Amino acid sequence: MTVIFKVVFIGLCVALINPLFKKNIPEFSPLVIIGGAVVILTVISGYLGKAFEKIFELAELSGIGGEYGTLIVKVTAIAYLCEYSASVVEDAGEKAAAKKIELAGKLVIFVMTFPLIRDLFEAVAGMI
Repeated sequence: MTVIFKVVFIGLCVALINPLFKKNIPEFSPLVIIGGAVVILTVISGYLGKAFEKIFELAELSGIGGEYGTLIVKVTAIAYLCEYSASVVEDAGEKAAAKKIELAGKLVIFVMTFPLIRDLFEAVAGMI
Protein backbone atom coordinates (compact mmCIF):
# COMPACT_ATOMS: atom_id res chain seq x y z
CA MET A 1 0.00 0.00 0.00
CA THR A 2 2.86 2.39 0.70
CA VAL A 3 4.01 2.02 -2.89
CA ILE A 4 0.85 3.68 -4.20
CA PHE A 5 1.41 6.61 -1.84
CA LYS A 6 4.94 6.98 -3.18
CA VAL A 7 3.70 6.91 -6.78
CA VAL A 8 0.97 9.46 -6.05
CA PHE A 9 3.46 11.71 -4.23
CA ILE A 10 5.94 11.56 -7.11
CA GLY A 11 3.16 12.26 -9.62
CA LEU A 12 1.94 15.24 -7.62
CA CYS A 13 5.48 16.59 -7.30
CA VAL A 14 5.99 16.36 -11.05
CA ALA A 15 2.59 17.98 -11.64
CA LEU A 16 3.48 20.87 -9.32
CA ILE A 17 7.12 21.35 -10.38
CA ASN A 18 6.69 21.00 -14.14
CA PRO A 19 4.67 24.22 -14.64
CA LEU A 20 7.47 26.14 -12.93
CA PHE A 21 9.99 24.69 -15.34
CA LYS A 22 7.67 25.27 -18.29
CA LYS A 23 7.39 28.93 -17.37
CA ASN A 24 11.02 29.65 -16.45
CA ILE A 25 13.17 27.03 -18.21
CA PRO A 26 10.99 25.36 -20.86
CA GLU A 27 13.88 23.25 -22.17
CA PHE A 28 13.91 21.25 -18.93
CA SER A 29 10.17 20.61 -18.76
CA PRO A 30 10.33 17.35 -20.76
CA LEU A 31 13.20 16.17 -18.56
CA VAL A 32 11.08 16.68 -15.45
CA ILE A 33 8.30 14.55 -16.96
CA ILE A 34 10.67 11.82 -18.12
CA GLY A 35 12.54 11.87 -14.82
CA GLY A 36 9.28 11.48 -12.89
CA ALA A 37 8.26 8.60 -15.12
CA VAL A 38 11.59 6.84 -14.57
CA VAL A 39 11.34 7.27 -10.80
CA ILE A 40 7.79 5.90 -10.79
CA LEU A 41 8.87 2.91 -12.90
CA THR A 42 11.71 2.27 -10.47
CA VAL A 43 9.34 2.38 -7.51
CA ILE A 44 6.89 -0.10 -9.05
CA SER A 45 9.50 -2.39 -10.62
CA GLY A 46 9.16 -4.94 -7.83
CA TYR A 47 5.46 -5.23 -8.52
CA LEU A 48 6.04 -5.77 -12.22
CA GLY A 49 7.96 -8.96 -11.52
CA LYS A 50 5.23 -10.17 -9.17
CA ALA A 51 2.55 -9.40 -11.76
CA PHE A 52 4.31 -11.49 -14.41
CA GLU A 53 4.76 -14.34 -11.93
CA LYS A 54 1.01 -14.30 -11.29
CA ILE A 55 0.29 -14.33 -15.03
CA PHE A 56 2.51 -17.42 -15.39
CA GLU A 57 0.69 -19.06 -12.46
CA LEU A 58 -2.70 -18.38 -14.05
CA ALA A 59 -1.50 -19.72 -17.39
CA GLU A 60 -0.32 -22.94 -15.74
CA LEU A 61 -3.55 -23.32 -13.75
CA SER A 62 -5.67 -22.87 -16.84
CA GLY A 63 -3.68 -25.46 -18.75
CA ILE A 64 -2.36 -23.07 -21.40
CA GLY A 65 1.13 -22.90 -19.95
CA GLY A 66 4.30 -23.32 -21.92
CA GLU A 67 4.39 -21.55 -25.28
CA TYR A 68 1.08 -19.71 -24.89
CA GLY A 69 1.77 -18.65 -21.30
CA THR A 70 5.09 -17.14 -22.34
CA LEU A 71 3.36 -15.43 -25.25
CA ILE A 72 0.75 -13.89 -22.94
CA VAL A 73 3.45 -12.52 -20.64
CA LYS A 74 5.45 -11.08 -23.54
CA VAL A 75 2.40 -9.48 -25.14
CA THR A 76 1.33 -8.00 -21.80
CA ALA A 77 4.81 -6.61 -21.21
CA ILE A 78 4.97 -5.07 -24.68
CA ALA A 79 1.51 -3.53 -24.30
CA TYR A 80 2.34 -1.94 -20.94
CA LEU A 81 5.76 -0.77 -22.06
CA CYS A 82 4.45 0.82 -25.26
CA GLU A 83 1.49 2.46 -23.52
CA TYR A 84 3.67 3.84 -20.73
CA SER A 85 6.36 5.03 -23.12
CA ALA A 86 3.82 6.64 -25.44
CA SER A 87 2.24 8.46 -22.50
CA VAL A 88 5.59 9.82 -21.34
CA VAL A 89 6.55 10.90 -24.86
CA GLU A 90 3.16 12.56 -25.36
CA ASP A 91 3.47 14.36 -22.02
CA ALA A 92 6.85 15.61 -23.19
CA GLY A 93 5.06 17.26 -26.11
CA GLU A 94 5.76 14.75 -28.89
CA LYS A 95 2.30 13.43 -29.77
CA ALA A 96 3.34 12.20 -33.24
CA ALA A 97 6.20 10.14 -31.80
CA ALA A 98 3.85 8.73 -29.15
CA LYS A 99 1.45 7.56 -31.86
CA LYS A 100 4.33 5.83 -33.67
CA ILE A 101 5.26 3.99 -30.45
CA GLU A 102 1.65 2.83 -30.07
CA LEU A 103 1.52 1.66 -33.70
CA ALA A 104 4.82 -0.20 -33.36
CA GLY A 105 3.55 -1.95 -30.23
CA LYS A 106 0.35 -3.03 -31.97
CA LEU A 107 2.25 -4.37 -34.96
CA VAL A 108 4.72 -6.28 -32.80
CA ILE A 109 1.88 -7.78 -30.76
CA PHE A 110 0.02 -8.81 -33.94
CA VAL A 111 3.09 -10.49 -35.39
CA MET A 112 3.84 -12.25 -32.10
CA THR A 113 0.29 -13.56 -31.76
CA PHE A 114 -0.09 -14.65 -35.37
CA PRO A 115 0.82 -18.30 -34.59
CA LEU A 116 -1.86 -18.31 -31.87
CA ILE A 117 -4.42 -16.84 -34.28
CA ARG A 118 -3.46 -19.46 -36.89
CA ASP A 119 -3.89 -22.28 -34.34
CA LEU A 120 -7.28 -20.88 -33.39
CA PHE A 121 -8.44 -20.81 -37.01
CA GLU A 122 -7.17 -24.36 -37.53
CA ALA A 123 -9.08 -25.54 -34.44
CA VAL A 124 -12.28 -23.88 -35.66
CA ALA A 125 -11.78 -25.30 -39.16
CA GLY A 126 -11.31 -28.75 -37.61
CA MET A 127 -14.69 -28.46 -35.90
CA ILE A 128 -16.52 -27.65 -39.12
